[in-house]
Amino acid sequence: EEVVENMRLHELRVAPVPADFLTKQEVISDKMRSILVDWLVEVHLKFKLTAESLLLTVQLLDRFLAAKSVQRSQLQLVGVTCMLLASKYEEIYAPEVRDFEYVSDNSCPRDSILRMEQTVLNVLTDDIKQFWGTSDQDTARVAAWVIPADMATSAPSLRRFNRKQL
Repeated sequence: EEVVENMRLHELRVAPVPADFLTKQEVISDKMRSILVDWLVEVHLKFKLTAESLLLTVQLLDRFLAAKSVQRSQLQLVGVTCMLLASKYEEIYAPEVRDFEYVSDNSCPRDSILRMEQTVLNVLTDDIKQFWGTSDQDTARVAAWVIPADMATSAPSLRRFNRKQL
């Protein structure tokens, strides 16, 4: 509980998500987000992930929804992708992409998850740097770790990094 409280306080100090973060959304409502977060809690329990992974998942989800409009058909994909990223960062043994494919009843195929992972990282690069206090080089290392090599070189915000630097 102390870790969770410290993470929440850190978020409020460093980079709070605006209270009206869903205003950018044309289709997604509070209720839809709430249903997704409830489902993500179930997935979190199924995979036996840490509380930090769940908190980071919701943090990434909210920041992404604040920054980019999402279609209803893509909402579960965004949620699954945020959980994949969070678990890669927080977990010792993170679930694999195929695990997220399975838990979504194959409604989120591997290629879609990987493409959305790249999109989330591109959209949230500045937030990640601000929240974790990372440099461009650190961000590039994280990106190299979480996305496949062929996608890292095509990501606009990551093109300036040589793969060998990572």
